Amino acid sequence: MSIYQLYAGSTGPSVDAASFDVQFDGAILAYDIWVAPQGVATDADYAGVEISFLSSSSLTVNDARGVIASIYDSVVLNAAGQSYAAMRCCLSGLMIPVTAGERIHMHISQSAGNSLLASSRLYVEDAQDPRLRRRR
Repeated sequence: MSIYQLYAGSTGPSVDAASFDVQFDGAILAYDIWVAPQGVATDADYAGVEISFLSSSSLTVNDARGVIASIYDSVVLNAAGQSYAAMRCCLSGLMIPVTAGERIHMHISQSAGNSLLASSRLYVEDAQDPRLRRRR
């Protein structure tokens, strides 16, 4: 089993924030994504994170065939102008084949003038060695 972590902080409107190369052939069994917009000041500000095989973002594209997962967080301010908007999404029971050397990307998209923190983990069952051990 290999556990890959992607983490990024961003102040730009849309970026390829982080990436990694898969070490061994195998299959993605589960993922989790967390996103937290920072310094939001306007109602309806948003932040989106995508985990993808594609080198550019497909957050706003129909029929994107390389996307593994995505999450959007939209901010709604209360009467006092305060909001904390963080969101986590998890999914297991997957069987997405991956090949050693294949690159996986984290893309970020957000409304102008804001920043965000994002994190994701992918849980990959390695096909090369069926014995239970953690890959480093």
